[in-house]
Amino acid sequence: MRSPRLTSSRLRRLAPLWALTVLVGSVVAATGSGSTALAASTVDYLITPTSFDFGDVPIDTVSAPQVTTVTNVSGGPITPVLTGNLTAGIFAAAQNCTGQTLQAGQSCSISFVFQPGAAINVAQSGHTTAALNGQSFTVNYTGIGVKAFLINPTALDFGNVPFDGHSATQAVTVTNVTGGAEAISGFVNPAGAFGGTSDCAGTLAAGASCHMYFQLDPTTLGTQSATATGSWRTQSFSISLSGRSYKGAKPTTPYAITSTGLDLGDVPLNNTSAPQSVTVTNITGVSVPTGIIGVVGSFTETNDCPSSLAAGASCTMNIQFHPAGPGTQNGSASGTWDGQAFAVNLTGNGIRQFLITPVGFDFGRVPAGASSAVQNVSIKNVGQTLTTPTLTNAGYPYDFPSTNDCNHIKLPSGASCHMHFQFVPAGPGESEGTFVGDWNSQPFAVALQAVGY
Repeated sequence: MRSPRLTSSRLRRLAPLWALTVLVGSVVAATGSGSTALAASTVDYLITPTSFDFGDVPIDTVSAPQVTTVTNVSGGPITPVLTGNLTAGIFAAAQNCTGQTLQAGQSCSISFVFQPGAAINVAQSGHTTAALNGQSFTVNYTGIGVKAFLINPTALDFGNVPFDGHSATQAVTVTNVTGGAEAISGFVNPAGAFGGTSDCAGTLAAGASCHMYFQLDPTTLGTQSATATGSWRTQSFSISLSGRSYKGAKPTTPYAITSTGLDLGDVPLNNTSAPQSVTVTNITGVSVPTGIIGVVGSFTETNDCPSSLAAGASCTMNIQFHPAGPGTQNGSASGTWDGQAFAVNLTGNGIRQFLITPVGFDFGRVPAGASSAVQNVSIKNVGQTLTTPTLTNAGYPYDFPSTNDCNHIKLPSGASCHMHFQFVPAGPGESEGTFVGDWNSQPFAVALQAVGY
């Protein structure tokens, strides 16, 4: 278990990477005293927050905007003049500051969006540096591009097929897992004797599915194999296809097992996927015994298979994925029934349960003994099911008291709760710290910084 980290200092230290301070102080000589004192800040703007984590965003889509607020703290009216480039590649920005006059205490805003590159499940980060009326500031951001579509299964076995005949059609399902309607366009490269068509076109509603269809029409005797490839909206796929063709009597291998590969998709930590099934069919003319199924990896299996299957009868194995941690995890379900060995390859991807943002605040200058305005961090349930947030392993920086409205409530999918932070300086000087902890075993860190005077 990670130890909580508490840091707090009255000395100027390097700010965390994701929370660059935008307040500039000056030290001047006190007239006639020969000593120095911390003067009032000469900055015009409080710019906060300066760090964003956009979380998981489907590739080829645009995230919801995250907003940085620019507040006039100069004491008088000021007209913002922005210089520099706020856009950095896959992170774009828009602002409403230029061209208006801000009275003392008034604010304008800069919004940022994230459009992931093609890399899947890889953290993508960037920063922009600009200036308002010469006051420099930097905004750091990160996000992860995830799959827009769950494509399952990724392997099909067509079993034994007469050389002069053709197999039954099998389907691969393409499901929109983004949470919103998505336009779907793309292609399937024909895979030799297995062909390849689809009904995927137009717009796919959240949670809706379309299909790719394959059928084995043997061109040679014996084992047939091919790979169907293609892309749906820049998300590439690869489907392994296999089967066997024969002349004369059908081979006596007792079972046809489909599918031989399952992708359980993206599953939030501490959640379990919906079950996916593998069908086992007795293709002989007599009753045959079944057996034991062994499962490897973060997967579970249940089945309705009796001790023996009658001729032509089928039973079903149901596989679920419970991620042991973040990232891709592989496993298998295997056994040997009536002398026929089989293995179903399994994969799944563990993702974060919560989108936690922003992860850095600068509270600006606050008089000693007073309290700053409250700043909020949103905890959004990006999983597919109701969950109960529980905060553990928390570390509290000295000058930054916090509360939350999350602990032990029931949080539906897509809903948010919040952590609340303030700065309460005990005296003059700079203070910084990092609030760390875990929400349902998902670690987080919120960088906090301010100046007391």
